[in-house]
Amino acid sequence: MSVLFKPGDFFFFALLIGVTAFSFQWLFSQDEPVTSAVLEVEGEVLYRFDLRRQGEIAIDALPGVDFSVGQGSIRIKHNTCQRQICVKGGAIASPGESIICVPQKILLYIPANERSKAPVKIITG
Repeated sequence: MSVLFKPGDFFFFALLIGVTAFSFQWLFSQDEPVTSAVLEVEGEVLYRFDLRRQGEIAIDALPGVDFSVGQGSIRIKHNTCQRQICVKGGAIASPGESIICVPQKILLYIPANERSKAPVKIITG
């Protein structure tokens, strides 16, 4: 009687499958450079920032709120809210990151991917 597989063959095939799966994951998960950030106020998209440019931006619809864009990142530089958590939080630069200011109802985020320009919103409680 002939044996189709030897004990060492299973280890080899498992290793081959693992390397193949890792290769596909690595191949399709290459990060694209972050190019935009989205500003929502009260759930409505108000502005899209181009992160390839540098400078400070003040938006007329949000008096007292200033944004700073530079080197592929964005942050809230000045805000009139009392606790300043959104200012102290610093800059965001990676897809999926966000800055939230509850008193001003501001959501500033970098989209997780270019196909979906909106963040995942989950309500719990």
